[in-house]
Amino acid sequence: LELASDLASLYEESRVPAERVRAGLREGLRNDDIAVKEATARCMSHWAVGEDASQLIEIATDSLGTLGRAAGQALRGLVGRYPESLERALSNVSLSRSRSTVLVPVVAALGGPHVVDRLQGALSSESATTRRAAVQGLASIGGDRALDLVGLALADEDPEVQAVAAAALGSMRSEDGVARGVGSLMTSLASDSPSTRAAAARALGQTGHTHAADSLRPLVSSDQPVVAVAALEGLRGLRAPGIGDVLRQALKHSDREVVKGALRLVTEARREDGEDALMEALGHHAWDVRALAADLIAEHGVVTLMAVLHRHRTRETDEVVRERMDRALAALGSGTEEVP
Repeated sequence: LELASDLASLYEESRVPAERVRAGLREGLRNDDIAVKEATARCMSHWAVGEDASQLIEIATDSLGTLGRAAGQALRGLVGRYPESLERALSNVSLSRSRSTVLVPVVAALGGPHVVDRLQGALSSESATTRRAAVQGLASIGGDRALDLVGLALADEDPEVQAVAAAALGSMRSEDGVARGVGSLMTSLASDSPSTRAAAARALGQTGHTHAADSLRPLVSSDQPVVAVAALEGLRGLRAPGIGDVLRQALKHSDREVVKGALRLVTEARREDGEDALMEALGHHAWDVRALAADLIAEHGVVTLMAVLHRHRTRETDEVVRERMDRALAALGSGTEEVP
């Protein structure tokens, strides 16, 4: 079936009639073998027409895994080619069903005057996956009502839905161009879920509201690395004053991932204390921090640290770090033979 579909797309219809191909594919969709149905559904992304929408919707809502996703992808293809037929086929489909996840992005892409109502229905689904898809769909549509619904999703019982909602609020704007979700995001910084707190911190960095920096600074010291790193990223996005002090604080964090995040930020910002941070990182107890410092010295061409890098190279015991230091020295135009 897949080969027939590919070959038919290469020839004019006079040699391989399109309806003959579609007839074979429609028969394949009724096959009892799941592998045959999956292959056929993938082909339907190219060959499906309006009259195939109902069958594809049935497969998408009754199937899990790759078959359901393939049927959903085929439906996405109908959005641009046969929107009216797809609209009719979807008119009586409830997105609150637990297996309607793959239909949510189709409905969002199709749009229409009732799209927000439909996606609001998906927010009431028992499936957290469907609710996450609904939040993403609302974010893609935008507008004041969609923004309000995404804000409500911050209170969802599922932490992953909360995190998706927080991330969406960072980029969403009201119809007058205002980031209206700042208050809700700041409230989410106190969530019990680290993923929600991290998503809210990153999202605040996109809002442009510099007053949010006061709520982000304390999170840099969080004992949850994902939250601390996200707070750093949020502060960077806000270009908050006093970021230098925060970065110096983060460079002394007990978790290596936070240290690496701060090291990247202080180097990218080309701050005056960046060289000091890189110099200190070359002697860090964690091998991956030392390796990152060498990489950043090379990436940003910090030739003033070449002698320091040489000295650390002679004392380095980790083979991976030595290799990264050698690469950095080579990039800076030096080798390892001569040690100052």
